[in-house]
Amino acid sequence: MRTDKFRKDKYEKKIRGDVAKIRIDRYGKTQKGLFKSRIQDQVEIERKVKSLLAGKVPSNMLVYYIIFAKQLYKVIRTHKGDNQKVEIEILQKTWGKRGLSSLLMSEIKKLFGIVVEKVGYGVGGYGMGKYGW
Repeated sequence: MRTDKFRKDKYEKKIRGDVAKIRIDRYGKTQKGLFKSRIQDQVEIERKVKSLLAGKVPSNMLVYYIIFAKQLYKVIRTHKGDNQKVEIEILQKTWGKRGLSSLLMSEIKKLFGIVVEKVGYGVGGYGMGKYGW
């Protein structure tokens, strides 16, 4: 158990302005670097997906494929092994039910180096939704 003196000292350090400022400054520098790197990744994902799907989907549907790709990128960064496979499958089922083509989602997965074992979720072919637009 912590002593009263330890708790009091910790609290006093916490409320001192200079300690908080130092902490915030350090955190800010770290976050700026992470933000810059993530933004560069996001722009690269958008560029790759747009060039991959050029002429294959209507422009109003392109944004959904870009969102799928960005979510796929997040899953790849945050999950490993079998858990990653499950999360990717859930992601593909979710976007397939929203009308994205399973073939196109598989092509996007290949951009990330994911081996596509089966194509099964989503709309078959290159059509969008049950109306085929």
